[in-house]
Amino acid sequence: MANPNIGPFLDAKINECGYTLRETARLAGVSPSTLSRVIRGKRRPSARLLRTLAPVLGCPLPTLLAKAGINSPEPESEPIDQATGLLLDRLLLELPKYRAFGDTKEGQRLIKQELDAYITKSRQVLPDLGRIEELKCLWHDYQWATPYLSWISGALLYFISPCDLIPDFLGAIGYIDDVLIINWVWEKVHNRIEQQDQEYPPEIKSPVSHA
Repeated sequence: MANPNIGPFLDAKINECGYTLRETARLAGVSPSTLSRVIRGKRRPSARLLRTLAPVLGCPLPTLLAKAGINSPEPESEPIDQATGLLLDRLLLELPKYRAFGDTKEGQRLIKQELDAYITKSRQVLPDLGRIEELKCLWHDYQWATPYLSWISGALLYFISPCDLIPDFLGAIGYIDDVLIINWVWEKVHNRIEQQDQEYPPEIKSPVSHA
């Protein structure tokens, strides 16, 4: 049986964010039934599940772990470098402010004006920019696809910020955090967008012009 505090807490945070349960599950990369069972107290959440929910709900991971009665993160099913995991946790706490900025006209303008130049500059350090290029395409093509646009915009703004968690002027080391956040957002968004393409045919979409 799950800790009695975590279900109502998660439900309240979802409502605060303005998401439905299904939207929250999609963004976190979990099934709606799994999330529903956790909220109803029918299933104990894992540390892995709470780690994916933390940035979606804008809530620190330690808070969710404490609410669930988990003293420390459970071992991952796949080997993961501890330092990388800690860095990712820190990045996911930074991401909401970039998402919020991405929801503004100024944030969208900055992406439009700066992204291409920053991608060109980054090729000197990062030979493979495939996922960044894909997020760029999604940003252009899916202006209608909220809340996905918020995640894509946040990741791109983090990428073009030279003074983020690890400053880019440090060379290859300075891009470690950018690669982590781009990969994390790409994995969370990409499959969800493909699913939504199947649910909503192109003819009913209404893209916003970037002109």
